[in-house]
Amino acid sequence: MLASEGVDEGNEATSSYLDYGILISSFTEGMTPSTSEFFLYSLARLLTMDVIQTTQDEIEESAKYSPCQGPSIDLLNKLERGDDLMQNKEKTRKEKTDLMLEYMKGEDLELKVLYIPTAMYALRTDSKNSSGKQRQRARADGKKRRNQLVEHIKDMFVASCDDEDQPSLNVLAVTLDFDDGSIKQPSGSEETSKFPQDGKEALTTWQPHVVYLEGGNTFWLLHCMEKGKEGWMQLLKDACSCQGNQEVMEQRRPALYIGKSAGAIVAGKYVETATWKGWDDPTVVPGKESYENWKGDVGLNVAGVASFFPHMSDDWIDLIDRKKGTLPADSDLYSLQEWDACCIEGSQYEIYVS
Repeated sequence: MLASEGVDEGNEATSSYLDYGILISSFTEGMTPSTSEFFLYSLARLLTMDVIQTTQDEIEESAKYSPCQGPSIDLLNKLERGDDLMQNKEKTRKEKTDLMLEYMKGEDLELKVLYIPTAMYALRTDSKNSSGKQRQRARADGKKRRNQLVEHIKDMFVASCDDEDQPSLNVLAVTLDFDDGSIKQPSGSEETSKFPQDGKEALTTWQPHVVYLEGGNTFWLLHCMEKGKEGWMQLLKDACSCQGNQEVMEQRRPALYIGKSAGAIVAGKYVETATWKGWDDPTVVPGKESYENWKGDVGLNVAGVASFFPHMSDDWIDLIDRKKGTLPADSDLYSLQEWDACCIEGSQYEIYVS
């Protein structure tokens, strides 16, 4: 069910927006049909952008090597159909998705997933396990969750393309830890050239289709995003938001941002909501060991002026009533239950609730 949708018109000049984003409390709990529809739609648009770019490159090559004959008419027609699909505003999201999948029939598609489990890598001070044991278990758990995401994407495409000429989809996936910028666990190909060599490349020239920020300790995630000399926060914004800039769009396409729990909180304007339930331990960040240290701290701010409170339930209603007034006045608050999702397409956002 759609709970709300809108544009923050009063703040549009100063607000940032994801080109495509899904902010959720839980992935393993499942998604509403509407959220799944948006998920597939976003991936179909990004892959269609790739096919259009490849077609454009082929046209330029054909004109270069056959100047007398000129570019292929078939390729020109294909390019025109692709452009029409991207600009179509009349049809429903489901209709547009079906048309894009039809357009990509017979194509060999490669979808790139950048999985960022940094939030779940935070050490727990109350754990009886050593730091080494904790990291080992977190990496194994992260790899398992990433595999679930990859399989979910594959299943979505299989379910949506039921004829023999469906697109061939291969999913490449790598894991990036913002703490040290390392790239680990490549999957989907034996060719090392198909994967980024470091985190900066993963967010820039590799051009992922999906950037997935896992849940865990929000404070550790934001700390690692801010401390890196690579400028992770700006790289992440640039990867997931072209802001309708045609010049930027000609150089690259955006990625779909999926933020789960901590990943949803850091996408918002303020991360103070992570202090309300007391679930996340702030002592993992040197110099900011108390909840008071995180009041007013700004996140990625890529959802207009929205701040997010995931894992909402009836147990937290009184808490929300007490705490929502402590947020700065320039932020809206959205609470997300386990199956809820905030789906963003540019300055348009929709809240789907279970």
